[in-house]
Amino acid sequence: MQISPLQFEVKNRDGYVRCEFYEGGSDKGVIYMHGVGGGTHGPSDIYHPLAEDLQKSGISSLLINCRYDSALDECISDLLACIEYMDQELHIDKIGLIGWSFGGAVVISAAALDQRVRTVVTVASQSYGTDGVADIAPRPVLLIHGTGDKTLTYRCSVDIARRAGEPKKLVLFENADHGISQNRKEMYDLIRNWFLENL
Repeated sequence: MQISPLQFEVKNRDGYVRCEFYEGGSDKGVIYMHGVGGGTHGPSDIYHPLAEDLQKSGISSLLINCRYDSALDECISDLLACIEYMDQELHIDKIGLIGWSFGGAVVISAAALDQRVRTVVTVASQSYGTDGVADIAPRPVLLIHGTGDKTLTYRCSVDIARRAGEPKKLVLFENADHGISQNRKEMYDLIRNWFLENL
């Protein structure tokens, strides 16, 4: 049976961040960040299934659509506002972040600024906007990329991993595309287990 998330908006600056929330019933939660263009599907449409899966393990999920889906600074601000909302309104202060593509830079930047973020996962991240990645340590970072990515080269994640502190893990899927569609199950299991172990 498919679970319907609770839909609401979080006020930030001149507008509202649209949210879809899966209640896990604990102080642990994950926020899911989109790429350019918005949406809550994630790479190879894993976001909603992953949210339902983590909910069964007591971890809440907040899937967000930012006010301006391709403006880096505005999206970082929106994500920080959602972290604050999770803490103050939902009483969730052990937070994981996942970001795909452009969203990878958003979650890295936000994690560097907010200690409530316990771990970060990126999928096919861009490298622009990731200058703060070293500041996330000693909180764990997982970087995933496909070597066949024609949208953002896997060298972006290699570069981010080089600059990141420990602990960190870089996983490259041979010949996989921007959504890691050729290795969807392996990616899904890797991310699910990462959050279960690090939140």
